[in-house]
Amino acid sequence: MTTLTDNWVQVAPQLNGQINIHCLVVFNNELYGGTSNSGCLFKWNGTNAWVQVAPQLGTNADIYSLTVLNGKIYGIADPGSLLQWNGVNAWVQVAPQLNGQGLYSSVVFNGSIFAASTNGTNSGRLFRWNGTNAWIQVAPQLNGQETIFTLAVFNGALYGGTQHNPGLGPEAPSGLLFKWNGANVWIQVAPWFGTVGYCNFLFSFNNELYGLAGGGSSEGYSNVLLKWNGTNAWTQVAVIPGGSLGQGAQCAIEFNGKLYLGGSGIANLMEFDGVSTVNEVAPVILNEITIWQLIEFNGNLYGGTGLWLGNLWVYSPSL
Repeated sequence: MTTLTDNWVQVAPQLNGQINIHCLVVFNNELYGGTSNSGCLFKWNGTNAWVQVAPQLGTNADIYSLTVLNGKIYGIADPGSLLQWNGVNAWVQVAPQLNGQGLYSSVVFNGSIFAASTNGTNSGRLFRWNGTNAWIQVAPQLNGQETIFTLAVFNGALYGGTQHNPGLGPEAPSGLLFKWNGANVWIQVAPWFGTVGYCNFLFSFNNELYGLAGGGSSEGYSNVLLKWNGTNAWTQVAVIPGGSLGQGAQCAIEFNGKLYLGGSGIANLMEFDGVSTVNEVAPVILNEITIWQLIEFNGNLYGGTGLWLGNLWVYSPSL
């Protein structure tokens, strides 16, 4: 039975005990989701259910990011491998973990898959897939930033948003913006902004680069929407409601000319007014905690959710 909840319609319930739909991708006009806690690949049947098209491969536990390259789906898997879907029923590993580096975010840039490393010794590196069987490091760590949470392609260049080593404490400079030089190093293009402890999502909107940022001390800081000035600094454009309670935004997307944010801590949907305010447009999805990714598919806005249900929802503001 379809579940309705305040402008959301559930179009696929949890399958096989997967607690998160961490990532979504459109491939051959069909919608796919990468899961945790078992690193499966699901395909939406177009009406009311997920269908598993690849089970867990070995010990790869989570699929954190999905990309499409040259007619194939690829997944970034915990602890740092690259998997390729065989197009039928299984994952195939095409790059093992490199130098003990965990991976989280990936993008396709200049015809190659890039991924950034997290939470390891001298992490915060940038890797490129060699197209056959291995990762190649193309940028080492910069300025003590142990995690690159997010990658984005903007105006023909590759950018990363950072988090410092948590062991340095909440006040250590972080949430920096890096730009890859196209060869072998990161270049810092925006320093620490106030009390921001991480930048967890980069995206473009109206031909400008934005970041979802937050973090701070144990008392917490409001999550914020930052905009890059195009040269050397972040500027704050809005506070994201709920951030002081450990809630805020996990993801963002431009849809029908508007900027929408998916909630973290409470799985609500928010909209940026384009000036200085973020407002809630759909309250928390029933029994969900986080919207991991928003994606446009066939003219509709979908959200993959988790902690702890791993559902697929479509936003229906006419409800």
